[in-house]
Amino acid sequence: MKILFLTTTLPDFPDDGLKIISHNTIKYLKLFFNYSIDVIVIGFEQDITNIKNIEPYCSSINIFPIKKQNLFKKIINTFRPAPNQVLRQYDKKICEKLDSFITQNKYDAIYALSPEMGRYIVKYKDVPLILNTIDAHSLREKGQYENTRIFSYKKYYSCLNYYKASYYERREYPKYDLCIVVSEYDLKYLNNKLRTKNLVWVPNGVDTIFYDPDKVETTNDELSLIFAGDYTYKPNENAAVFLYEKIFKKIKGRYPHLKLFLVGRNPTTPMIKLSSDKDVIVTGYVEDIRPYFKKATLFICPLRYGAGIKNKILTAMAMKKTVIASEASILGMEELADKGLLIVAKDEDDYIENIHRLFSDKTLLERYGETARDYVVKKFSWYSATGKLNDYICNLTKKGN
Repeated sequence: MKILFLTTTLPDFPDDGLKIISHNTIKYLKLFFNYSIDVIVIGFEQDITNIKNIEPYCSSINIFPIKKQNLFKKIINTFRPAPNQVLRQYDKKICEKLDSFITQNKYDAIYALSPEMGRYIVKYKDVPLILNTIDAHSLREKGQYENTRIFSYKKYYSCLNYYKASYYERREYPKYDLCIVVSEYDLKYLNNKLRTKNLVWVPNGVDTIFYDPDKVETTNDELSLIFAGDYTYKPNENAAVFLYEKIFKKIKGRYPHLKLFLVGRNPTTPMIKLSSDKDVIVTGYVEDIRPYFKKATLFICPLRYGAGIKNKILTAMAMKKTVIASEASILGMEELADKGLLIVAKDEDDYIENIHRLFSDKTLLERYGETARDYVVKKFSWYSATGKLNDYICNLTKKGN
């Protein structure tokens, strides 16, 4: 099977949500099903010096750089019907290069990771087109709107983005042969809106061999809480600030040496200000997140809105961390709560009460962690995820692997 794979970032190492999907999808389609995969990266600044982690699984890696928009274009795009993130990633010159590339190669299917990449491929009618939209973007924008202060320009901006995303989903998604989301919740949401037959659910996986706490050497003597994510994603920033203001500050007096680790790339100005508290560590980008997971006592995920599967929760569970999460954090993964594999907190008092309970019961803490890892190993492997994707691709192309 020969496919063309389009993504916005070089999938060198699976260290954020998008790269987790791109890196592991490419890697395991090659390893398990012997795919031949040409990768095209269409994005802004790309570091192509370190591709050794993904290169063995690709037939070729091609970088098509684009320029960032100037202020005038940003203003104009605000009034165009397509979502802003789609418009800022689109470059007509790249379309010409892509035409030439596809003409020279015969593909069984073209796979676009994200709506931004989907716009580049939608015109090709003689090859099966697959769009992994990851999550329901209008659902995420709706949450952003509902969680923004009324008298704020950001609220009106979020409202505009919600309607643009809704319009784009209805108009564009039915044009693909296959449209993928990573959670059942998002699938139901989009099915109710679009009523199209091309929507499917393909869950993310976890590399449980890499994310194994027994392979990481570090100590965890002090009590600590951890949250992780890419903070350009607004729900992550919102959750990090909420965790500090509404939870950490209220329990800190009872645990004088308690630390809060906010791990991940692109911390925002409000988050950096939190590090003025000597017990808050805002790390920024880290090459290996495993030591932070291992030494943390609890993983707290207080997302108040968002969409898609939360890889951070599955990763924490693979690292034997007890997880306390909001209901919004586990949309599409409700089975984790139903089976008692994590704790769901409904409000800030609920978080605080459960933190106290777990800090005082080490046996319970360890039992949650052990059970969580066992379940993730069995249910969220990349073999299962890419196997499901392979089945869909084979049905589209009428080829078997």
